[in-house]
Amino acid sequence: MHNLAGFMIARASLGNPWCFLPDNYIPSWDERIQVMEEHMQRMIASKGEQRACLEIRKHFVHYLHGFDGVREYRKRLASLTSLHEAEIILAELKKIPQTTHSTP
Repeated sequence: MHNLAGFMIARASLGNPWCFLPDNYIPSWDERIQVMEEHMQRMIASKGEQRACLEIRKHFVHYLHGFDGVREYRKRLASLTSLHEAEIILAELKKIPQTTHSTP
């Protein structure tokens, strides 16, 4: 087992692309949702809607990992099948009060 540092860096960035910014930057709840929307759009542009919906599921789950009160949203995002469905769920997430991260 060699070069595990690269693996650990990649793992840390799942759902947290901000980990590469200085000073332990913590995005706002709105910024997190906006990045999730952008991520979805970019995946659709590069892979098509059907494939993107399958592949984005794990990323969406990671974006919301450790936040209080989002379990049902994570479940729904983990099984989404269309852009329309993702847009509905993300719109609902925008409406909930900014949640707190429950894990360090």
